[in-house]
Amino acid sequence: MTILIDGDLLLYKCCAAAEVETVWDDNLITMHSSISAVRLLLADAVDTLRSKLGRRRKVIITLSHRDNFRKMLEPTYKGNRISKKPIGYLQAVEYVREAWDTVTLPALEADDVMGIMATSGRYKDPIIVTEDKDLKQIDCSIFNPRTNEFVAHDPMFHMVQTLAGDRADGYGGCPGYGEISARKLLESLQPEEWWPAIVAAYVKKGLTESEALLQARLAYMLQSRNYNRGKIKLWEPTPVPASGATAKSPKPATAPKKPSSAKKPSSKTPKESSTKAARPTTVTKRARTAPRTPRTTTTGRSSRSPSSRKTSSRSTKAT
Repeated sequence: MTILIDGDLLLYKCCAAAEVETVWDDNLITMHSSISAVRLLLADAVDTLRSKLGRRRKVIITLSHRDNFRKMLEPTYKGNRISKKPIGYLQAVEYVREAWDTVTLPALEADDVMGIMATSGRYKDPIIVTEDKDLKQIDCSIFNPRTNEFVAHDPMFHMVQTLAGDRADGYGGCPGYGEISARKLLESLQPEEWWPAIVAAYVKKGLTESEALLQARLAYMLQSRNYNRGKIKLWEPTPVPASGATAKSPKPATAPKKPSSAKKPSSKTPKESSTKAARPTTVTKRARTAPRTPRTTTTGRSSRSPSSRKTSSRSTKAT
């Protein structure tokens, strides 16, 4: 049982709360902070979450990598965000890495790391802790620490964001669509009809399917099937049959055939489901621990899962 905490949000809020503004006179105002105050705020925040979600649960804090694959896809992604961090942010990061297990994966945001870990199957009954609405895409228990409520999984949310966009994250979606109009369009359709309808909406606005695909990839939260040993698999739409396609009717046989000679129907699956993600991948490297010492941070590549380690075979004597 694991609590996966959005470390970016946790650090930002605690560091901002520890800032103190001092007005010396009409001409001089300074801002300062105390790392000891930040540490107390962080410890209290994590302890509060454990009280609400279960003290027996293991806590893992996810942190964003300095690189971001979405900015490689679209340089303007999150370009409207203020890059300045609160005072003491870097020192707080080091403290978090010393005090708790942390996970950072190359080119991924903390949200993606939580999505990958929650869907990997390696963690029993995981709970994601975040205020970010994008995580509603992940089929997992999600707790919002601001509202103190669990958030329901929304299978349609990714497609809604593809149409509506997210101005806060710097991608606009399809012109003329907001969340309400996007839901109104998609709710009348079956899931396999969502992507063709989205492409049609983009084309109607004079845009292309490639532009729709870019927006979908920016909006998508990665899951375990999208990440394997440092390699990111971008989101792809599930192939659907052409609307005018019809099943071929079998030709009338001139003579009865034996049942054993009948051909079995093809069992091919869509391209995305045929990836190597069938094998569970390890998305975090456990922190090395020593008796009564703080655990170290986990960054970079993921470690092998315990089930993949080689074990020594023992020989037994014949009786």
